[in-house]
Amino acid sequence: MMKAENSILVKILCWTPRIIVILAVLFVSMFALDSFSPNLTIWQQLLGFSIHLIPTYVLLIFLFVAWKWELIGGILFTIISLVFSPIIYNHNFKMNHSVAISLEIILLTTFPFFVAGVLFIINHFVGKKLLNIHNTNLSQKLFIALFFTSLTTALNSCGMFFENKSAVIIRDKLAGDNLGFEFTKNELPVNWYIYAKKSIADCDVIIDKKDFIEGLQSLKFVVRKCNTQGHSFPGFFKEFERTPGAIYKVSFWIKNTSCKYKIIISAVRPKGGAPCPVTSISNDENIDVWKQFNVTHKICDDMNRLRFEVILQSPGTFQIDGLQYLKQ
Repeated sequence: MMKAENSILVKILCWTPRIIVILAVLFVSMFALDSFSPNLTIWQQLLGFSIHLIPTYVLLIFLFVAWKWELIGGILFTIISLVFSPIIYNHNFKMNHSVAISLEIILLTTFPFFVAGVLFIINHFVGKKLLNIHNTNLSQKLFIALFFTSLTTALNSCGMFFENKSAVIIRDKLAGDNLGFEFTKNELPVNWYIYAKKSIADCDVIIDKKDFIEGLQSLKFVVRKCNTQGHSFPGFFKEFERTPGAIYKVSFWIKNTSCKYKIIISAVRPKGGAPCPVTSISNDENIDVWKQFNVTHKICDDMNRLRFEVILQSPGTFQIDGLQYLKQ
């Protein structure tokens, strides 16, 4: 009976790092999908896709080495994790200026390989010896806990798409706040909640690469019909981590044709609570040329997130670009 239990532990310790690496490699490979674009020929897309998969090829080679020689492979995965973690952190911190988001990106990209590397090394030295250990109760609990913790981390790395009853969001940790709507997937701006389901309205969400105020594109809604029952309207929103008690100047550019819109800027408490003061702009004027709006909003001392939301309440065309938050 004792040998059977030790055999299970050996299998867990053997397969955990392999599963982690496979799932993490699949997650990294997803970024290669950005190479597909309707503006390129099929051969250009395939070439770009192949080039974007170079990190995947390297990781698969490391996995092959670790599969045969666990100590060498474990050292390789540990080294690449330690080398690339500060590089990826610095790159993302320059874009989003958020320690929390940058660390979360590290946990999703390089940390799984670090865990796998350590497990490969541990398995090389102690995996086979577990069969000769008589008291395995503590070891069993330790390795089972490590197995499920590592597997959960790897699975979370692959979760990029979330949907609820009224809004849809495509997550991309590498895109940061995506204030200018420059990062997109499936023709939607990533890291933004979009209200555009058919049950809400008959509308199109367009990434306009011909008409923009900054960057290379803007976000446009073409609303044909709203479902006024239940007061559900198309639009979008996002919450940003910001400093409690601080004052922020929120600026953005919009164009509008016949659409009645409402822009709401508010703050959010970490664990809910009483509503906070709201700054809103509501209008239906036609704006044929890009017009900039500047709004000042103070975050209460017990709040840590700033929420920006746009609600489109009638048919028309609404376009936005150049969103910025500046701490005063």
